[in-house]
Amino acid sequence: MVKLFSAAAGCLALASAVVAQTEYIFEEELGATYRYAVHQPSNWTDETIAPPAILFLGGTGSRYIEGQTQAFERVVSFGGPGWRIDRYNNGSREEADVLAAEQFLAIIPVYEEERPDHEWDIPGVQAVLENARSKFAWDDSRLYLSTYSMGARTAWPMLIANSTMFAAATIAAGVPVLDVNSRTPDINFTGMDLLGQIPIMQYAGEMDYENASQTWEHQAVQEHMEGLGFTNVQLEIIPGAEHGDMQQAPFEAELFYFLLNQTGTATAADVMASGEPASIGSTPTDSAALAAASDNAADSANGAVEDDDSSATTLLFSSTLAGLMAVAGLCVL
Repeated sequence: MVKLFSAAAGCLALASAVVAQTEYIFEEELGATYRYAVHQPSNWTDETIAPPAILFLGGTGSRYIEGQTQAFERVVSFGGPGWRIDRYNNGSREEADVLAAEQFLAIIPVYEEERPDHEWDIPGVQAVLENARSKFAWDDSRLYLSTYSMGARTAWPMLIANSTMFAAATIAAGVPVLDVNSRTPDINFTGMDLLGQIPIMQYAGEMDYENASQTWEHQAVQEHMEGLGFTNVQLEIIPGAEHGDMQQAPFEAELFYFLLNQTGTATAADVMASGEPASIGSTPTDSAALAAASDNAADSANGAVEDDDSSATTLLFSSTLAGLMAVAGLCVL
């Protein structure tokens, strides 16, 4: 894939001491929808410019079920940008990890119950996005949708319902279908004629044989969009990748460069149905709570932290990466 991000913007300056911060939001007003994690870019110091943001929707394998799966805090690191951010928090300075952790605000809802249709609830996801926007400032013209599996199947109808909200989307291992449980599901092309402007990257695993995510299904979507006269959808087939591989395999540096190169036309009003968006420079983080939470950072990074009480408003988690970094500027082209 061609790297589209400019050379000047591709050089990331790393601070001598980096604090990577993730907040886990437990909002009562979200009701029966989703709790979510927010990672603020750990090296974003310009309070006059809001960072770009990624909304990531994962697959059913990363859902949290109390008493049955790993701690709530860990499911956000199974794949996508959360996986990259977790690696960064544990000391990795691989190019993709640095991009994910330092250049984006990440919003990661957590799927917590088995729904009959095995899909994300779009109004619930929109409620998370609005709630996050009331607390955190990001560049509304650079909000990106990134997805895997169940999230990828949901991406298409979510983009159709919000065709101007996202500046770009990456869709890994999932196409929209009429019945996900069918052995040969029929692809649902309804509404795709509304998606002729938004840049979309599809990723398919060569050895992915799950329903609604096989290579031929992604190719069928590609052909449908091209048949409509659109050139905004691209497809990358990842050699040898099975379905489970796809929650991590596409999330290389090129994916993040692709997103960073895209700018849309959305404003805060496209996200906020009610209330006021957070402003640049606002700090929703309780610094005292953050300092207290940092005492447990090492245990949390290893998945040892248990789920907090759901009635709490926020749980703060941070990882402090000590030591001077021997780079004044890291060029990541």
